[in-house]
Amino acid sequence: MNISTQIMKLFYTLSLLFITSLTGFSQNEKLYNSFNHLKSNQVFAEIAQYKILQPEWYLDSTYFYSYKNSNWNLHTKIVAGPKDDRGNSLEQTKFTVGADSVWMNNTISNFTYHENDILSTSLRRKWKNESWGDTSVFVLQNDKGNRLELYLNINPARKTLSQYNDNDQLMEESEYRRSSLVWDNFSRKTYNYNSDDLLSYFLYEKYEDDAFVNFEYDTMIYENDKLLNQKRYTWSVNNQWIPKYNVKFTTENGNNITTIQSWDGQQWVNLSKKDVLYNGDLLHGTEDFTWSDNGWEKVKRFTYIYNDDAWVIGTLYEKWNESTSSYDNFISTTYDRFEKNKTASQLTRIWDTQNKQWKKSTLALLFWTEEDFHVDSKDIINENKYQLYPNPSSSIINIKGATTDLSSKIYSIDGKLMMITHGNQIKISGLANGIYVLKTEDGFVKEFVKE
Repeated sequence: MNISTQIMKLFYTLSLLFITSLTGFSQNEKLYNSFNHLKSNQVFAEIAQYKILQPEWYLDSTYFYSYKNSNWNLHTKIVAGPKDDRGNSLEQTKFTVGADSVWMNNTISNFTYHENDILSTSLRRKWKNESWGDTSVFVLQNDKGNRLELYLNINPARKTLSQYNDNDQLMEESEYRRSSLVWDNFSRKTYNYNSDDLLSYFLYEKYEDDAFVNFEYDTMIYENDKLLNQKRYTWSVNNQWIPKYNVKFTTENGNNITTIQSWDGQQWVNLSKKDVLYNGDLLHGTEDFTWSDNGWEKVKRFTYIYNDDAWVIGTLYEKWNESTSSYDNFISTTYDRFEKNKTASQLTRIWDTQNKQWKKSTLALLFWTEEDFHVDSKDIINENKYQLYPNPSSSIINIKGATTDLSSKIYSIDGKLMMITHGNQIKISGLANGIYVLKTEDGFVKEFVKE
């Protein structure tokens, strides 16, 4: 069955609105996520054994290639700059290949941090007239989370102001667009939370005729802190709210299912579905479907490939072929590690349907350096210094005996840094269920379970 343009548009729009697409990241974001274990695996191994932390891996530089005329052509590199005494990156520079294969400055990003390691400012500038001139992106964030973002390299330029309350909950996002030298109101989102500090609904308004007017709003329904249902309504020309989309989150045989429905004026009609599949504790991949009169029809699937140590070494993206009732290859990615010279690579291939073979497409080489984890020699792990309660927990954990200005970091079970927190009470409702490790700035390390 041919999928109409309208259905495809709704499918992809809703996928972006309600769930994170595993293939939607930019190339650089993919690289950071895919190789995060290289940076953190050694650190976590020591944390898990309650020993003094060992040196940490840091991504030093990334080189990007494209395959053309039977050769790899280097076109971009991103180089990390200096770090502060706590290991926070202070600078990142992007270069592109110019005439005569000479590296040319492209953009430079500079960062500053608050005392609790929360990002304070991020400034990206473009190279122009032999100097770092025009600002393209500027981010300012205070230690309460309020955040101002300026995007000046798009037309029209945009500004977003995000405001949080004392509980670190996002309360309002206001977007502005610039005409001449004036920032004009464009849209506004306001957020509300239930008694369990879970997002209950948000309202999206547009600015028209010197006033904010209704546009869309979403409502959420939970069960034991788990999101079950999210509905979207849109403001009609008759000045009333009408249903637009309904998203249902369910679990079947250990797999997470997201079903999107649209309102046909009388009832909810199935539109699309995404199954997030697991093989035991490992994420197996995703499978996407669209609805037809005959039921759910397959569209595409995305599969993770692991080695014997349960590390991701590749992915496979396939599209459904209705004529053969089978999946056809589309894109494959392989990840390789080279411990000797501390590098890693991501190789992407595209399936050549006519010749029935994989064709090289892009390559990224990542170079890593090993640096101190920035802990003092006196920083010996003492798991009895504080107490965590409740443990397990679904929403909040407390650090008994700690002060209100204590800084901590939370790692996933595979060593990925998940949160940087401040205080003796930590909200963990945003974490997925599983086992995590808490490390305080004064050396206390303890596992806890989010349920």
